[in-house]
Amino acid sequence: MTSVDANHGAAGTSDPDTAPIAIVPLPRRPEPLSGPWVQPVPPPRSSRWLVVLVCVLAVLAAGLAGFLVVGQPWSAVAGPPVAAAPAPTSPPTDPSEALRAQQRSDAGATEALAGTWVPQLSAKKVGMTVDGRTYDYAAVLADHQQLRQTYPDAVLVWSGDWSSFRGQDFWVTVVNRSFPTGDAANAWCAQAGIGSDDCYAKRLSRTGGYAENTALRTGGGGAAASASPTLGAVWSSNQTGFGDVRPNEIYAGGSGTGQVTDVTWESWGGAQATGRGTGLWVPDGVATADGVQKPVVVVASNLGDCHGRLAYRSVGWYFPTEGETAVNGGYDDICDGG
Repeated sequence: MTSVDANHGAAGTSDPDTAPIAIVPLPRRPEPLSGPWVQPVPPPRSSRWLVVLVCVLAVLAAGLAGFLVVGQPWSAVAGPPVAAAPAPTSPPTDPSEALRAQQRSDAGATEALAGTWVPQLSAKKVGMTVDGRTYDYAAVLADHQQLRQTYPDAVLVWSGDWSSFRGQDFWVTVVNRSFPTGDAANAWCAQAGIGSDDCYAKRLSRTGGYAENTALRTGGGGAAASASPTLGAVWSSNQTGFGDVRPNEIYAGGSGTGQVTDVTWESWGGAQATGRGTGLWVPDGVATADGVQKPVVVVASNLGDCHGRLAYRSVGWYFPTEGETAVNGGYDDICDGG
């Protein structure tokens, strides 16, 4: 009788579904060879250079993209664009512009003086001649700057902005001090030791004219009695003798008929001055180029104030050898323009 195993069936037999599974271990990975005779195999040379080339191209592409977008080379750390610092403002080098800039700078102070009396120190315009010096823009500027150094509270005024002045194209230096009367302003001039021709009272005003806004230091409306009068003032270019005392030549500019040479004055300083010289005689119907030099008698008249100075404000001459006995025509206003 055959014995039966309760767990495995008949003895000596094996059920394929229940038979134990034999686990076969995986073969071990062979150890890498080592030793001085074994060298690592480098990657292919072409692959390494390809990687480097790709990296370089990527960096260049990023930089180009940044430049196209922001208009400047790309930076890994980019801040906001920095505005250029404004250029420092320097004083104008052109004398005419420097005068205008100074007048604009002083405008606030001069407006505060409106309607009051101030000491006037100087009045200069381009082209005028004073004491033999003809003023251009540089000379006018230097005159004001010198006064400003001596009197630090001086300011610059353009006469065309006010009705107080006879001429409308003068650069005027006044002291930035207001006084209730012309006498008070003139007292300041006297205390400062400034001559009567160089400092007198002016009221800055836009109403009224020269006479009611000017107080000369003579008490009688004229310039200082001790001052020697000039022959008017220069009012145009290429002039000779105007603005001078006892000039030996007079030339109004332009035609030769406006010139007298070799002048010798027989009188000067009174209500009328008389002198003799040589001028161009041009008869009626004759061209100026065909004129002839003849003796003349020069007469300067209309003595009075000319921009703060005593001057003859009219001049003319006549030809006694040609039957003339008095000035016929001439220049009626040689203070402000012919």
